[in-house]
Amino acid sequence: MRFSTIFDRWESGEIGQDAAAELWEMSVQTFQRWSAHFESEGNAGPVDRRGGPSPRRAPQEEVERMPGLYRARYADFTVKHFHE
Repeated sequence: MRFSTIFDRWESGEIGQDAAAELWEMSVQTFQRWSAHFESEGNAGPVDRRGGPSPRRAPQEEVERMPGLYRARYADFTVKHFHE
C-alpha cells in the first residue's frame, strides 16, 4: 500500500494517526514526520532518510591496504591479533 493512500484516508478522517501508523508498522511520531515531508515534498518526501556511509568509516585506501599488509607482514598472526 502506498503512503499516499494511507495519508488520504487519515486526512479525510477515515482513520486516526495511530491506525495509520500501525498500517505502516511505525510509531505515531514517525507517521507525523513522514506526513509533514509528504505535504511539503509530495511522493518523494516520505522516505527513510537514514543510510549512507558511517562517519566512523575507515578511509578506502586503508581498507584496500589491510589485506596485503596481513598477507605480507603478519601472516603468522590470527585475525584477532592482527586487528588489535
